Order: sequence, then C-alpha cells, then structure tokens
Amino acid sequence: MGLTPSLGVGASTCPPRHSRERTIMATVATDPITMKLDQMFAATDTDSDGYVDWSDYQRLVDRY
Repeated sequence: MGLTPSLGVGASTCPPRHSRERTIMATVATDPITMKLDQMFAATDTDSDGYVDWSDYQRLVDRY
C-alpha cells in the first residue's frame, strides 16, 4: 500500500479566508472610487482636452 501526501485535517488548497475578503472588498470599492474620480476630473477639466492645466484652474476661479 503506497503512502500519499496528506494536507491534514481541515487543510485546503484555497487561500486563507481573510485574503479572499480583502480581494473582494478591494474589487468592490474600486468602482465607486473610480466613478468619483472621473466626476472630479470632468469638473476640473473645464475645456475637455483630457488634461488639467492652469487655464482650467483659472476658469474655475473666474466662475466663482
């Protein structure tokens, strides 16, 4: 009878539970954060050229 390696009682090949939870939380939190940053960038990029430069800040100051 041959011996086969055992993982032990209760052992598994899955990563520990806490690392999976962190991965899930990081994945879920990215979407609302990305949306918020996209909104903030769109509000700051007043000429919609894809860059935030001095003229964008000047337009914001002049607006208020």
